[in-house]
This record gives sequence, C-alpha cells and structure tokens, in this order.
Amino acid sequence: YSEIERSKSIPLNYIRNQNELLKDRVSKSKTTKRHLYKLMNPTLSPPPLYNNCNVPERHRIAWSQFRLGSHNFPVEKMRWARVKPENRMCGCGAVQTEEHIITVCPKTAESRLSVKGNWNDLTTLFDMDDQVNVAKMIYQMGNDY
Repeated sequence: YSEIERSKSIPLNYIRNQNELLKDRVSKSKTTKRHLYKLMNPTLSPPPLYNNCNVPERHRIAWSQFRLGSHNFPVEKMRWARVKPENRMCGCGAVQTEEHIITVCPKTAESRLSVKGNWNDLTTLFDMDDQVNVAKMIYQMGNDY
C-alpha cells in the first residue's frame, strides 16, 4: 500500500483516540522537554505557523526545533550530557533553561526587541498572534549563542 492508501484505511476515530492518548501522556509527563513543550503549547494543538507560507524556512525550522526541544542551545547539549537541571549554567551566571534564554538572558536581549508586546514567559510568547516574529527572534537567538 502507498502511504495515502494506508491512511485511508485507518478509521478517523482511531486517529482521534490515539491523538488524545498521546496528549494525555504528554500532559502527565515530568520530563524537562515535555514540561517545556507544555509551557509553549498548553492545549497541545497544532500551531497555525505551520500553515503560514510567509515564514522563511530557516525561521520556521528554528521555531519548530525550539518548541520540540531539539535545538542547539547549550541547555540542550547539557541535557544530552546528563547534566542535572540545576547545574546547567549559562555564561551569564544563571541556571540556563529555554525560558531563561528566551526571556531574561543578557546574551539574547537585543534579539528579544524584535517581538513587540507584553510577554515575559514562554506560554504568553507562544500564544501571541505574531509567531512570524517569534520564529525570527528564535532564529536570531540561535546566532547569539
């Protein structure tokens, strides 16, 4: 079977049920990556940015990788090295988390200026309508490190 033929043979109710089971598993998870993802997407719904054709591919990729915890910021490298969360230190002296990088780190202060509005946490940032500039900011922050 081709992928299209196979997808037609899977009942829609089964897909919805599997989706709900996955959402339930993610919402109950205690891992730092899933906690981070829940901060950025509390409803666990598909982001509208994926349907926006006006986003440069490099920005969309950086945005997606950040949301999925599959980025190249030092905190991710420390996670892979099994450094305990409280020992993942940033060059500025604070404990480095994704939220620290995006919201308060002095290294990324200039990039933060590109996103207007009243936001100071990941939940608010990723709930904003202007995800195009959020994606651009995350891309720029990747260059800051």
